[in-house]
Amino acid sequence: MITRLSLLVSLMAAAVLITLMAACGGDDKGAPDDPDNLLTNGNFEDGSEGWSTRDDTATASSEVVRTGSGSLLVSFAMDAESPVNGAALAFQELGLEEVPEFLSFDYRIDDWIRGTDLQYVEAVVIVEGSGVGMPQCPAGGDPCPNIQMRYVLAGVISEPTTIVNARWRFVGEQEPEAGEWLHFEADLRNDMTEAWGSLPSVVTSVKLQLEVRYEGRVPDELDGAANVYWDNVYLGAR
Repeated sequence: MITRLSLLVSLMAAAVLITLMAACGGDDKGAPDDPDNLLTNGNFEDGSEGWSTRDDTATASSEVVRTGSGSLLVSFAMDAESPVNGAALAFQELGLEEVPEFLSFDYRIDDWIRGTDLQYVEAVVIVEGSGVGMPQCPAGGDPCPNIQMRYVLAGVISEPTTIVNARWRFVGEQEPEAGEWLHFEADLRNDMTEAWGSLPSVVTSVKLQLEVRYEGRVPDELDGAANVYWDNVYLGAR
């Protein structure tokens, strides 16, 4: 006979099991191979397919990976011949009509040599749009063509430059934890709504950039470098 006490114990055990399954990722929502991932080849098992780069500063890697057999390496270096400002990056641009809910990825910073105070690693989400919700840009006071959310992972802990159509979140230390895989995730849509007060009434595209960047290099500063590996990049539903 099932007593009230035994029924209560059974219900409590079931509740604990459900909690443990959720904590361990039982529904696996947001995994890089999730069909809700809007990015192409977010786990880099197909090399760098689907990703674009600037000046060949991003390449597929099979030597340093978080999971599977591939990752993406964004390589950065500067010397006496480098310009005042520079960036190494990989990106995907998606023709979306709304801002995705969630962003996550794994990253690892290796061979970090600081060449200037304003040398940093970041993930940038750029939302192209129009209408209500777009800030005014300085040139002529016209609405900016996009708004940006810049998640700084290492290198600086305050805004390295002024960008009227960008908001910054600092999620790491000034000096990176070199040689370790770290995980990042953000409620992207909520973050952008909080940062801007509202989202653009019309969205035409969303771009994700994975960057190593520096600003304001002066001639007598040292050479700088970093290798940043990215894996399991997800953009989509929570």
